Amino acid sequence: MPATRLAGISVDFEAGYGTAADVPMPLRQAVLLLAAHWFENREPVGDGVELPLTVSALIARYRRHRL
Repeated sequence: MPATRLAGISVDFEAGYGTAADVPMPLRQAVLLLAAHWFENREPVGDGVELPLTVSALIARYRRHRL
């Protein structure tokens, strides 16, 4: 049950893989690498959309593409 209701509408949303053990190892490694990258490079660079190449490579097979 949400803490705040707006006009009688509530939204339930579930996302993710379940438990942490269910997340594929390449995705866990990508999160660790991205956190380390952001820690080392704290100032804004570019438009903020680009990911480090190692992170992009690790998550590539899990990305969903739209037509």
